[in-house]
Amino acid sequence: MKMTDVFLVLCPLFYTKLPPLCLAYLAESLEQNGVRVRGYDLNIALYNEAGEEQRREWNVQNNPKLAQNITKTSINANNPTIEAFLSEINIYRPTLISFSLFKSNHYPTFKLIKIIKKQPFSPKIVCGGPEIGVLRAKMGELWLKNEGIDAIILGEGEGALTTLVKTIGCNNPLIVLSAEEVEDLDSIPSPSFKQLYKEAYDTQVTIPLLMSRGCIRQCHFCSERLLYNSYRVRSAEHVVTEIKGHMGNRVRAFVFHDSLINGDLAQLEQLCDLICKEQLTISWEAQCVVRRDMSAALLKKMKHAGCYNLFIGLESGSDPVLKRMHKGFTKKDAGEFFEKCQEAKLHFEISLITGFPGETEAEFQETCDFIVANKERIPKIAQVNPYVPYEGTITGENYPAVDENTGRERMERLVRLFERESIPYTKSYIGNLLSQ
Repeated sequence: MKMTDVFLVLCPLFYTKLPPLCLAYLAESLEQNGVRVRGYDLNIALYNEAGEEQRREWNVQNNPKLAQNITKTSINANNPTIEAFLSEINIYRPTLISFSLFKSNHYPTFKLIKIIKKQPFSPKIVCGGPEIGVLRAKMGELWLKNEGIDAIILGEGEGALTTLVKTIGCNNPLIVLSAEEVEDLDSIPSPSFKQLYKEAYDTQVTIPLLMSRGCIRQCHFCSERLLYNSYRVRSAEHVVTEIKGHMGNRVRAFVFHDSLINGDLAQLEQLCDLICKEQLTISWEAQCVVRRDMSAALLKKMKHAGCYNLFIGLESGSDPVLKRMHKGFTKKDAGEFFEKCQEAKLHFEISLITGFPGETEAEFQETCDFIVANKERIPKIAQVNPYVPYEGTITGENYPAVDENTGRERMERLVRLFERESIPYTKSYIGNLLSQ
C-alpha cells in the first residue's frame, strides 16, 4: 500500500543540537504541493544510540575518521535503526528517497544508498545539498550514477524536488536539475518541523531560523558564498509569523542560520520593531558582519528584541590581511563596531584565522596587538583556526602560502595570549576545522 511519495533523509555526521533546517524546508514545500513526505534524521537517531565517547566527537566539524568509523560500524542492515528504516521503505514504497549531502556525511550516505539499491523494493535516489556539486565536478556524472544515484539537484531544492517527484521515470541516465534561485523568499513555506521529532535533540526548545539566503560579502576563504548567486531576504512580517507559529509549540529560543543577520539593515530593524510591537518574549542569536553603517541604536534594538549573542567573523586584526581576505572592513571599523556592541550591552564572540596566504609574522603580531587593545570590548573568542582551503574558494594565488605548521603555531600562540591576558575563549573550537 503506497502511503508516501518521498523519504527525506539526513545521514551522519551532522550537528545534533538542533533539528536540521534543510529537511524541514524541503518537507514543508513538498507537503504544500500535495506530496506525501516522511522525514528521517538518521544522524540524530544514530547519535542517540552511540556511546558517550563517540557522542563527544560527533559535533567536531571536520571529523572524517569518525564518519568512516560510523560508515563501517553503523551503516549496515543489521543495525536496528537502519533495519527499521529499510523496513519502512518496503512498507511505504516511496517514489524516491532524497538525501541531503554535505562534506561531513557523504561516506555514510553513499554506503546507505548501496544498501537501499540491494533491497527488494528500491526507489529512485536523488541527492542535493552543497557537496553534490563538488562531487559532480570532481568525480563526474557517470561516477555518481554508478554509486546508485538517479538524480541530483544543484541549488535550492524546494521547487526542483517537487518537480522531480512528478516526472522521474525508469532507466534514465543521471538526471541533473539546476534549480533557479527563488527571488521572493516569502513564497517558500516556513518549516514547521512536524516531520522531525524535536524531543530527540539536545536542545528541545530551540529552533533554527532563516531570514535570508546568500551574503552581501565575498570573503575569499568562505565556501558558503558559493552556495548562492545573490542575496535575498524574507520580510519581517513573514519571519515573525513563523516565530509565532513555533511559539505556539512552546518554543522560545531561536538560532538564525543566515550567513549574516545584518545584510539588509532596514529589514532587520523592521524585524526587531515587530518583535517588540507584538511583545514576543523570545531569545535569539545570529551571525553578523562588521558594518560601518550599522548604528548602536539598531544594536540596542536587537538586544531589546531578544538578541543575546552575535557571532562575528573578525578573522584578522591586520588591515593588509583583511584586504587580501576581501572582508570589506578595516580593523578601525571592527574596533568601532565592537564599541557599539558594548554600548548596546550586546554580547558577541569573534573568530580568527591564522596563516592566511601572505600573512607575515608582523601582520600576525598586528592581530595579537589588536586583540589585546580591544580585550575590554571583546566578550569572548569563539573560534580560532589555521587557514583551511575549501573547494572552489579563492586561496590567495597571488600571495605566498603560509606553511601549515606556521598556521598551527600561530593559533597556539594566540591561545597562550588569551590565557595570559585572561581573555575568555571556547576551548572546543580551537582548531575545530582541522581534520581530526
